[in-house]
Amino acid sequence: MKRVNVVIKHHLPQIGLRPQTLATARQNVIIVAQRPSRPSLPQRTTPPPSLVIKQPPPAVNQKRERVLRTKPAGLVAAGRVPAVVQRPSLQMRRTAAAAPSRTLISSLDANIQRLKGVGKGRILIIVGNGPSINEAPLERLKNVEPIDIMSINKPDKRLWPTKWWAFCDQSQYLRHPDQWQNTGVYVITATAVRASDRKENRTIVKAKSGKGFSKDLTQGYHIARSSCYANMQTAYYMDYDKVFLFGVDMNPNVKVTQFYGNNPDVAPEIRKDRFKHEAESYQWAAENLSADERKRFIFCSSVNPWAFVNAFGDGKLDHKTAVDVILTLAEEMRKRKV
Repeated sequence: MKRVNVVIKHHLPQIGLRPQTLATARQNVIIVAQRPSRPSLPQRTTPPPSLVIKQPPPAVNQKRERVLRTKPAGLVAAGRVPAVVQRPSLQMRRTAAAAPSRTLISSLDANIQRLKGVGKGRILIIVGNGPSINEAPLERLKNVEPIDIMSINKPDKRLWPTKWWAFCDQSQYLRHPDQWQNTGVYVITATAVRASDRKENRTIVKAKSGKGFSKDLTQGYHIARSSCYANMQTAYYMDYDKVFLFGVDMNPNVKVTQFYGNNPDVAPEIRKDRFKHEAESYQWAAENLSADERKRFIFCSSVNPWAFVNAFGDGKLDHKTAVDVILTLAEEMRKRKV
């Protein structure tokens, strides 16, 4: 309004108004306050700066929010007091970002439940990365009913593609892009694995802390630094009749710790030291699972030095001869189905 008053006083002689009549002419300012000597300007497509409503500064908004918090909810609902959308605190935003949404949790549970009981009446071969698998004729187990094979971390070329592929580390996803693109392999990963593309035939399982053995995969699984241990729990949830584990060597006295050499992510000395901690979780399962539950799992490695391997099945098998035992069992299961 101050800007308009200045314009009017400047042109009072030209438009025939005295200063005393300014108050009565205020309502007609827009009509009479024209510059007669200037041509009309093009019509504005946006309001002049003097007519733009400016938002109050943040301090005013904060004060307004404090006032509105005291207003009855009925006034807000009736439109007499405008509702204010308050920005959540930094701590609230961090908590929301860290915790998965209810929708995401529900989606993960539904995805996991697809695996429930799929192994009933079948045999599962879990192939770890220990060097002993190089001495086991695992290729004889491929395409044999009722046998399914699960690759752990780096797949064995003799068996690929396998029905299942499971890993818990982001490095495995980054290291095997070609295997990831294979649409015929079902992938099971921990939530720590962040893929850049969506894979329909994939199940994501959240990791649980501490020692334990999860029997309900929707509640997560205990990784215990071992993808093989984590997927023993997957096999339990799938309800396979028998689960044979190859490549779980965990031997600190060998020259190389993996069938393909040494793990590029961990120095050999550190990897060998971790075997002790991994063995503690396997031992926990040996002491806390029932005899029938332990009988379902059989370790096939004559080089594994830890006591837990003899607490499962009827004791550990020699990895060199275990394939014959498995093929005999598979033949018996086929005959029973007939």
